[in-house]
Amino acid sequence: MLGFGILNVAISSYAFGAAAALAWRSPKWRFRFVAILGLVATAAIFAFAVAAILGAGPVLHVEYDGKSYAFTHVLITVPALLMVLQVERARREEVTQAFEYQAMHDSLTGLPNRAKFTETLTNALSEAARNDSRVAVFLLDLDRFKDINDTLGHAVGDILLQELANRLSHNIPKHAMLARFGGDEFALVLSDVLDADTAKTFASFVLSEIQHPFVVDDIILEVGGSIGISIFPEHGSSCDELLQHADIAMYAAKRDHLGYQLYSPEEDPHSVRTLTLTADLRRAIKLNELDLAFQPKVDVQTGEMVGAEVLARWRQPGQEHVCPDEFIPHAEQTGLIYPLTKWVLNAALERASEWRQAGRDIELAVNLSARLLHHSAILATVVSILRKWDYPPERLTLEITENAILIDPKHAMEMVAQFADLGIKVSIDDFGTGYSSLAYLKTLAAREVKIDKSFVLGMHENESDRTIVKSVIALAHDLGLTVVAEGIERMETWAILEAYGCDGGQGFHFGRPMAASSFEHCFRLTAASAPDEPAGTASLRSADVVTLSPKMLPVSPNRDEIPLIPASAKKR
Repeated sequence: MLGFGILNVAISSYAFGAAAALAWRSPKWRFRFVAILGLVATAAIFAFAVAAILGAGPVLHVEYDGKSYAFTHVLITVPALLMVLQVERARREEVTQAFEYQAMHDSLTGLPNRAKFTETLTNALSEAARNDSRVAVFLLDLDRFKDINDTLGHAVGDILLQELANRLSHNIPKHAMLARFGGDEFALVLSDVLDADTAKTFASFVLSEIQHPFVVDDIILEVGGSIGISIFPEHGSSCDELLQHADIAMYAAKRDHLGYQLYSPEEDPHSVRTLTLTADLRRAIKLNELDLAFQPKVDVQTGEMVGAEVLARWRQPGQEHVCPDEFIPHAEQTGLIYPLTKWVLNAALERASEWRQAGRDIELAVNLSARLLHHSAILATVVSILRKWDYPPERLTLEITENAILIDPKHAMEMVAQFADLGIKVSIDDFGTGYSSLAYLKTLAAREVKIDKSFVLGMHENESDRTIVKSVIALAHDLGLTVVAEGIERMETWAILEAYGCDGGQGFHFGRPMAASSFEHCFRLTAASAPDEPAGTASLRSADVVTLSPKMLPVSPNRDEIPLIPASAKKR
């Protein structure tokens, strides 16, 4: 019987220890009635087992066949084993729940993670489909969070994330759910959304909560955020689709500094239209299926045609023209901007070389994307094409947007200097739309600035626009730069720019973008009307050509083929 006693003590002591450890580790388990009962029962069984070994306490006997049997140890062993099984079951449940919680929640903030969010969203979509209601998905990405991590350390960044999670969790509606996807990216799902305006209002509320300052280690921190919104069923029927579309909208909001943005298929780089556009554009470049358009550039002071800006045009076989505002940004996003620009340069200089051989020396300007300004092969590519067509570098202008320079001013200045060393003219396009370029003009090796048409179109009636244009012209001339004005559509605008001393101009008043054959025809026409002028120039002051308002332009099935509309002779 001693062996039974030792076994009872071992089993009951293990049951009591396991129950005590379980209660100590888990606050939820600690205060449950069954836990308290288990502790008392295991303690009592342990006491009975020890007493039985010591011979203390009641000893039960059973008489059988004239003999007496003690079975106290047997009675203790059975409940001891039952208690061990119960405690082990509870322990396993606790461990399983802990693992499940960890698998479904973010360890830093305690918020649901992507897996839990997906599960919740799936259930919400099923219910919305049954009730014919809407569900909105929001993806939030913090602004300037990387700066905080880099400057103050990840510990401060972690505290900021915890406080932000706590603030949002306590302020969003009960039927909304907040999750953290990792880093500084959060997601929310809102059920029973009435319409898009309701979703936008909620997004605005979330942003307002984020914009309140946070205090971490006595440091006041301010962060912003960008939110993308997608709505079931308008923007998708599955979790993956809604999250993907919210992600696209979020990046659009961040790019355009909008705060929040509702998903729009036009912004989707992964739509069927976009995927087919990529393949079609790649094929069009490879098979030489693109076209060039030439928009005249004139000398504002003399009215002479001095060159043209070269623009890419694309008509898909059997379809309408693809708008440049669609396929140019698409080319930048998909990496096709380099082969596209290479094609434009090659085709333009080939045409210009033919014109030079015919005695018509025309200066060409080609746009250079911000991405290409930092492309390792662009300089060698330009040089190679110039040599291929034996085209003078000084007759080529590369137009670079102001914002392209602001992305990396140091590298941009180095690239501009290298182009200038080769004799290529660099023009700062869309001047006036950036914020810091004035500081770089004095050291930048550019030779020309193009005033953005947003300041030129309304000059004839807007005094502020006239003041800005006049100041830019004066500043550029003081720095030794020439000035070209875009968007000249009226005679009055031309007269004002002439009075301000502007050097060059382009716009619908002088001519729309046109095909090479139309441009050459107009160049020959205007050159023939001014036989005494130097070779390579064409006057737009001929009385043989009349000025037409853009609204009076003849309708043409191919807008690229619209003929040059030069200005009538100015009285001098």
